[in-house]
Amino acid sequence: RVALTRSVGSVGVMRELLARNSASRSMKYGAELVFHNHLGAMVTASAMLGASEEALRETASGVDEPGESVVGEFRLGLRSLAADEAVSTTRIEARTWREGLGGFGLYGRGTHTTYPAYREFFAAERERLGAEGALREYFPALAKGLGGDFFHAVIELGYYFEADCAVPETLDSGLAWLAAAYVEWPEADAARFESPLEAAKALDSIEAPFFDLDDGSSGYIAAMETLRDAHLDAVYACDLRVLDPPTCLKEVCLVAADSFASTGAYDFYTLHSVTGSRAVWAILSALDWPEHVQRDAVLALWRTMLFTHLVRRRRDRPDPALPDPADWTDLADAALQSRNSHLIKIVYTCADFYDRWRDPRHATLAATAIARHRAGVRLRGTGAGSKVH
Repeated sequence: RVALTRSVGSVGVMRELLARNSASRSMKYGAELVFHNHLGAMVTASAMLGASEEALRETASGVDEPGESVVGEFRLGLRSLAADEAVSTTRIEARTWREGLGGFGLYGRGTHTTYPAYREFFAAERERLGAEGALREYFPALAKGLGGDFFHAVIELGYYFEADCAVPETLDSGLAWLAAAYVEWPEADAARFESPLEAAKALDSIEAPFFDLDDGSSGYIAAMETLRDAHLDAVYACDLRVLDPPTCLKEVCLVAADSFASTGAYDFYTLHSVTGSRAVWAILSALDWPEHVQRDAVLALWRTMLFTHLVRRRRDRPDPALPDPADWTDLADAALQSRNSHLIKIVYTCADFYDRWRDPRHATLAATAIARHRAGVRLRGTGAGSKVH
């Protein structure tokens, strides 16, 4: 296999750090609680790429590269949210749990207000039903809304499976974040594409405006809302008929890689299409889900990706002179040395998918992302004025 072998010791440290991180009162931090907690995903991906026990502990007590998300526990700003008057004190109950879903739009500003109550609820339900029982009971109702909060919620749940379902607290936090960030796309009329790869070819012909790519997250949010409100029918011309969910999802994952590559392999938002699609793949591959649940999840993923791709597409094309794929050990080492959570997750995702599918685009994409990083290129869309990381 391409992916590196992790030691028993590093897996143990990973589990310890994940449990501690998932017990946090919030998955957001910073003065306005707008930054996303990437620590769990970063620690897991690092362990899977072969990070040592010492390196994992350093990851949990340090920060990403300058300008990226702070990941150290001592910097997460985990003040007692119970004392924050904006936080909901409503107790979530099984008979009414759907009533508080979402309400914060695609961008997820405010999810910290309902997250603690949902986390308490899902932890109790996991104790009552068991981990798999809780998943089967609640994920089907959350699948249609998994695109919220820039895919960060579903990524959290996906990494529960990436860590071999070893840390039940990550299941609690993943389900809670999905519930707090829940947002549905409108239903579509009859879709004309069965293949995501074929649908993706039609994207560039859609009559939709180009947007400022350096306008931070506020610009991204406004652009997504503009497309949804004024161009929904045009975008949904590339919607899918999901006849065979596993086959369709594999192609969606390939389209996500192409979307990130087409924006230069350094765009913050199309990067999350890659890690978001990986998360949906991890969730749906882990259990034998009913076909309608798989279909709901794939469509929620696809529609969010469609709009994200159109918002972040470029008038120009990136330099086609991409680096040749390097040795996976070198790519993994470079990612780990970067201490950049997004780069580590991209390289891990590409390495594991390459293991499974041997599609060359994953090798090229990982090498390109590393090359961009070495050249000092920062993720586009997280510059001045950006509020989301």
